[in-house]
Amino acid sequence: MSSVMQKAFPVVAMDTPIEKLTVYINKENGAVLTQDDSGNYHIVTKYDIIQALGN
Repeated sequence: MSSVMQKAFPVVAMDTPIEKLTVYINKENGAVLTQDDSGNYHIVTKYDIIQALGN
């Protein structure tokens, strides 16, 4: 089963600055999860960080 599944994405606080997300998002790990106040999870990808830095 481990040959099919990849490692779980790390969960970070919703208010984690973009600069700190780069510690978690790298070649081996393409995204992080964050949980909002209502308990919903959101995925933040490399693309999202690039978009945020470009604005």
